[in-house]
Amino acid sequence: MRNAFSLATGVIATCLYLSIVGVLADAPAANALPHRVLFWASQNRATLLASAPVWTLSVAFLFAFYLSVGADLVDRCSTRTERTLVHLGVVGGFLTFIISLIGFLFLTALAWLAPAVSPDIAVTLNVLSLLAINLSGIPTALTLLPWTWVMHRNKLASELVVFLGIVVSALHLVSAWAFQTHGLMSPSGIGVYLGPPLFYVWVVAVGWLRLRKA
Repeated sequence: MRNAFSLATGVIATCLYLSIVGVLADAPAANALPHRVLFWASQNRATLLASAPVWTLSVAFLFAFYLSVGADLVDRCSTRTERTLVHLGVVGGFLTFIISLIGFLFLTALAWLAPAVSPDIAVTLNVLSLLAINLSGIPTALTLLPWTWVMHRNKLASELVVFLGIVVSALHLVSAWAFQTHGLMSPSGIGVYLGPPLFYVWVVAVGWLRLRKA
């Protein structure tokens, strides 16, 4: 039952993310001109405001996935060190949950204030949202790296899933320090277009493996 719950919450979180990824992918880059940011927020105001509760539900289901997988891994750990690493991963998941909500809060504020806010404030809210996405890469890696090691050590995941966990962790760590003004190493680069899609592939893969090993 727990492993089915892991897969279900992971799939739901992924589907909710996919339902709003279009508007997120279209967000202005970190170096976008203030008037461009304000125009985008005004044009997409209704969609952004409607996406806020969807994003909240997505990260809530993601955290439920973390808790379920974490509980399963603790039961399968063979040493106290491994159990500590699993608990560390759960803490990372909670931090990701909080930072992700804060990031979308800035984006929601941008949409809500778009009719009356100045272009300079608009670009500030947009950049703060992107920076929150960047910084969420650290706690995400804090979950994936120790969990990947525990799953590999106890033969709880295929080599492909272990490799995917390492790659996704590396991408999220790199994105946390992506502060260039444009390109993949900017706040609107790797942390938006590479890290999240591969992360959700990992989520579904781990959920499916947990179900098969039930």
